Amino acid sequence: MLDLFERDDSVRYCSDCVNEFVESEKTCRGCRRRLSRVLRSAYERLLLSRPLRELGEAVAAGPPRVPTDLVRVKVAQGLAEAQTFLEELRFIGLEAVPGSDALDPFNDPEAIGIYVHACDREAAGYLLQGLKPSDPLADPPTPDRDPRADALDAARAFGAFGKYNDALRVLGQLGDDGEALGLAAEMLLLAGRVRAAERYAIDAADARLPDRERGCLLAQAGLMKALGHDGTPFGEGADLRGAAGVLADAVAFAPRVLRVGKVLAEVLDGLGDREAFVRELRRLEKVNANLVVRDGIWRRQFLSTAF
Repeated sequence: MLDLFERDDSVRYCSDCVNEFVESEKTCRGCRRRLSRVLRSAYERLLLSRPLRELGEAVAAGPPRVPTDLVRVKVAQGLAEAQTFLEELRFIGLEAVPGSDALDPFNDPEAIGIYVHACDREAAGYLLQGLKPSDPLADPPTPDRDPRADALDAARAFGAFGKYNDALRVLGQLGDDGEALGLAAEMLLLAGRVRAAERYAIDAADARLPDRERGCLLAQAGLMKALGHDGTPFGEGADLRGAAGVLADAVAFAPRVLRVGKVLAEVLDGLGDREAFVRELRRLEKVNANLVVRDGIWRRQFLSTAF
């Protein structure tokens, strides 16, 4: 019964080193990054994640299976309207699916199909027919939005819908923005274009970027180099030696980004280079001791290599 009263509290943390901070702190002094807030369950998943294996397995699995009896009941104009339609349909228990690159035949990037099972067509059509577009003047005024942040949010939303081409279109408007370049490489990867994503990340890292952003892009390139042609971690076509070299450069540029070091550790483990693997784990322990203190795969690997 006590489990019913457990709350998933929020955590202030640094998105680079993933260290947890007290409420009064606003900035990570080591990384010089403004702190973010997330639910503790999400923080724990982020801390203990294995970026290479998890992303590679998702790519290798391919896109989610799409039911064969889907029918389009509405064409939303823009992301906000699409999300509203999906929420309304799901609220009444219908399985609603947004149009992806594979489902939608439109060239209009603002047109997003809304699909349901054929047996739910009538109920969905009746509900959506009664929905009126929201009046923007009815909402209270909000502070001016950051166009860059809006573009990144839109690209992530398009990616969540499986509309990777639209995500890339939006990100292309941001030019040589380090975060946008990294997200574009990830969109190419999720679209199943592993080698194209690898080349994109390598080329993007040559842009005039701060060290951290360059290191993160090189880490993406190294991760992709360690994937097989179909995305399988260490699968056919993977170049682990080449990946280790790229990732060593990535760590040199972004030593405090925990994700970068994790990917290098995963590759070194895949290579069977125990000495280098232990050395990298011990370096990561100095960046964030929680990585090897919290129970999980990293702690088990750390304890198995302790001497």
